[in-house]
Amino acid sequence: MEDIFQDMRDRPNPKSGKKLEEIKKALQAKRKPFIGPNNEVLYIDETRYSDNGRLALHIYCKTGPYAVLTVNLDPVKMAILEPGEIMVKAWSENSMLVPYALASPYFTDTGKRVPTGFVEAQVWTYNPNAMADIGRQETAHDTQTGNSPG
Repeated sequence: MEDIFQDMRDRPNPKSGKKLEEIKKALQAKRKPFIGPNNEVLYIDETRYSDNGRLALHIYCKTGPYAVLTVNLDPVKMAILEPGEIMVKAWSENSMLVPYALASPYFTDTGKRVPTGFVEAQVWTYNPNAMADIGRQETAHDTQTGNSPG
């Protein structure tokens, strides 16, 4: 597939003066990584749905957009969500992504399901700080046991 951004790679961004690649790396640094199909590193990017401000989770790979994990249903269906829960599109093109996302520390399946047409959306909890929490637990454990990291 032809890279449509090739001619922009060395062009400075008029707002920041940075090159496109530098901006892309900076954005990736804020994304939350996990391992996806074929051992590919995928990144979670948090945004908001424009119509209601609910959390939208976009998944990216190193070459660009990969999937949208969340689904934005009508307010009646979304009303079942508790704080920290998201509605997940686990069907169609996302079906292969589900086990990898659930294997990451960021997501837990609540077991709740919401019918939508001929499919069901899954309700998961989302912990955006999971990797930091793991790091704090390991540091606390190392301090208690006298082990130094690394």
